[in-house]
Amino acid sequence: EAQLAYLTGKGQTAWELYVANRARLPKAFKEFDPQFCIWVIDKNTEFRDFDDAEQLAKEMGAWFDEVSERFEPEVRARLQLSYGNLALARDDRPRARALYERIVAAKEFADTRARLDAELKIADVDTADGSFDKAIERLDALARRRNPYLQTEAAYHMALVKYAQEEFTEAKDHLDRLFTLNPDHPDGRILEGRVNLKLKKLEQPTDIDLG
Repeated sequence: EAQLAYLTGKGQTAWELYVANRARLPKAFKEFDPQFCIWVIDKNTEFRDFDDAEQLAKEMGAWFDEVSERFEPEVRARLQLSYGNLALARDDRPRARALYERIVAAKEFADTRARLDAELKIADVDTADGSFDKAIERLDALARRRNPYLQTEAAYHMALVKYAQEEFTEAKDHLDRLFTLNPDHPDGRILEGRVNLKLKKLEQPTDIDLG
């Protein structure tokens, strides 16, 4: 039932049904759509249930190694991307970078969306490392490609860099560009709320004690 809800676009219902039966999936994941299982890994990572995310990712990874020909490159790359995202969420940045770079370097993943996402996530690792110039250089290069998806996501990730630098006006500028490309970008709208809150605080007058 959780998988059906996921496949019909009912994400919240799918998650609730999964949580109610979460012990079953690691034992029976081969019976489910792999994209649903990868979504579960990502959601567990989002909610910081790292042990559940890693257990399922390991089981699926071992299975994919055995029967890789059964799955499209996009699905296999997406599982590796989820593993990288899990490492980044755990603040294991060297491992995350290595996993992302492995996806980028693999010829079999050259035409996948997951490869593009891995390139964007490397910029996130740069940002987490405090290497803002490297992140900006990487994102600028991605944005120059004639790929609408990359141009859109590069604008969002650039806003993340500027937010991390506490340059909130610049972050808003990048979000404005993002919304011209994709007005309904969900993560962008969440970041917009955070940026606006920071800007509002900066606009508030500060009381000065003159003695």
